[in-house]
Amino acid sequence: MNSKTKNKMSNLNFFRVLQSGGVNEVPTQKYYTINTPKSTDTISSFWSTPLPTNINWTTTGGLISSGTGNIIPMTGNTGDAFITMYGDATSTTSIRQYSKELTAIDVTNLTSDLGYLNIYNNDISTLDISSNTSLIILDSSYNQLTSLDVSNNTALTHLDCNYNQLTSIDVSNNTLLYQLTVYDNALTSIDVSNQPDLEILAVGINNLTTLDCSDNNLLRTLNIRDNPNLTSYDVTSVTTLTNIVGGECSSLSSIDISDNINLTYLNHQYCNLSSIDVSNNTALEFISVTNNSLTSIDVSNNTALLSLNCSDNSLTSLDVDSNTALELLNCQGNSITSLDVSNNTSLEDLFCGYTSLTSIDVSDNTALTALGISNTAISSININVNTSLTYLSVTSTSVTSLNISNNTSLRELYMQNNSFTSIDISNNPLIFKLSCENNNLSTTAIDNIFSDLAAGSISNGVLRIDVGRSIPGSDADKSTLVGRGWNITEL
Repeated sequence: MNSKTKNKMSNLNFFRVLQSGGVNEVPTQKYYTINTPKSTDTISSFWSTPLPTNINWTTTGGLISSGTGNIIPMTGNTGDAFITMYGDATSTTSIRQYSKELTAIDVTNLTSDLGYLNIYNNDISTLDISSNTSLIILDSSYNQLTSLDVSNNTALTHLDCNYNQLTSIDVSNNTLLYQLTVYDNALTSIDVSNQPDLEILAVGINNLTTLDCSDNNLLRTLNIRDNPNLTSYDVTSVTTLTNIVGGECSSLSSIDISDNINLTYLNHQYCNLSSIDVSNNTALEFISVTNNSLTSIDVSNNTALLSLNCSDNSLTSLDVDSNTALELLNCQGNSITSLDVSNNTSLEDLFCGYTSLTSIDVSDNTALTALGISNTAISSININVNTSLTYLSVTSTSVTSLNISNNTSLRELYMQNNSFTSIDISNNPLIFKLSCENNNLSTTAIDNIFSDLAAGSISNGVLRIDVGRSIPGSDADKSTLVGRGWNITEL
């Protein structure tokens, strides 16, 4: 079984709406459950309806084998399994058998009754639903399916078969599909041209080479991430699209999202993009294009932008003057020589390390909680007004002194590989991670660091520091910190 995290939202409420005919109506169907295995199963009613007398299901060796009502043969661990029934006493319209370690289930006798089937997270390798022509929702995710025939299931609106071993799937007859997710399989192609109502499509972690969604004019969410052979995808004319998740597509060198004017979320990290045009995507709030080959990015039209991650590219400049709503900016790992964030007064997280910056002014960014300027030529930094800072990294810079007396909320401080002779953390009682090794800290400075940390109340912290000589005071304070669970590395 695939061991990835198994979180799935139930579609039961949706199914009840479908059966009742409207969102404001209360369904009148009976609701029963049958627990297995017992020699003779007892039926319990959870709604105030008469208990049916015409169903007597029995089990043999954990297999539901006989009964006057519908019979659902199952093979595997059915010790705590249950079957939910809607409709009259002889009509089973909903089956939920998830996480039961089943290796087989037979629903072929439910020719017109079965509307909802959930066999999520089992060990089923084959599934015959050819006779279940009324099936509306199918979730067969996290099984061992190598093939799935849904050609007869023309009523399907939701099809989820993630985390299986499918090499192909034909949905040409499933014209009513609203949601199709075939995440983490072995697909090399998929045709969704006959799904005009499709709004959610997830085909990530497959082996697709191309994808055409140009006929899916209602599409809102598209997940194509981790298709290493994908060279292109077509979303032209799909103006309803709001989310594109397309990271880890290493063969993808260009994209056209000019028609997707309602796009709010765009993730194309770890691809091979050499350029990107987001000028028409004025509703964008999130952009992540980290680890590409971009030499420029123009976000001047993206005034709604809240998060921009363009790290690890080949940018030489970046203009974020128009992005006044920006809360996160990560532009580290570029060749940027200057950066003006004075208009970004809502900025909370700024990472501009590993660049060619020689200075940075954050005096207008009073909302900052995280600041990273590591591996730059910056020689000084004034953070007196950034009193909300909880994270600060000034590793491998030209900074020689640092005043953090006003940063009383600081929790993590990384200042290794510099030329500091001292650092005063007496006003920073919340620090629980401090890396200050490979500096020129004096004996007194080291002693003060140990003393200030020991005087606080933080437990289970981490300290990395140079101690090349015996410092009696520090040794006593070190014992105090070790007693509180601190991990201390002396270099």
